Amino acid sequence: MATKQQSLTPLIDIQSAAFAEQYERGVSWSMYGDEQGKGPVPANRDAKRGYRAGREFFFVEAEPHERRMTEGYLLERLRESVTEMAHWKDVDSTWFFSVGCLLGELSGHLFPMNGQERKVYLPQHQRLEQARKRHTTAQKPLRSAILQEA
Repeated sequence: MATKQQSLTPLIDIQSAAFAEQYERGVSWSMYGDEQGKGPVPANRDAKRGYRAGREFFFVEAEPHERRMTEGYLLERLRESVTEMAHWKDVDSTWFFSVGCLLGELSGHLFPMNGQERKVYLPQHQRLEQARKRHTTAQKPLRSAILQEA
């Protein structure tokens, strides 16, 4: 029997009563509702595609500085999404895909790669690293030649 009282540090500092109510409903629904146990996958088709693309970017392509998402970076990405929405005719699809991408990238910090993702992402990551090395190696003689001319 546990005799020590445990505490958890909240991930969100909730200041609004309206937000708190909606958050509580969402937690309850995710724990006891129809989608219990299915994980944080969005319900919209475009959001699902974005979520998968965001996770793939996080695990395969993202540079270390791109994996640390600051509040400013997040807001800039949302601004970009709004700008893209103005460019594309299918505004809702673009928005859901963009938000799904952000959620997928953020989920990389919380949920490690699963077995299926590992089978796909690790070989992709290895190929990308090999291509980067080839590119860097090919650029060295070119840089040397440019520096010698200057």
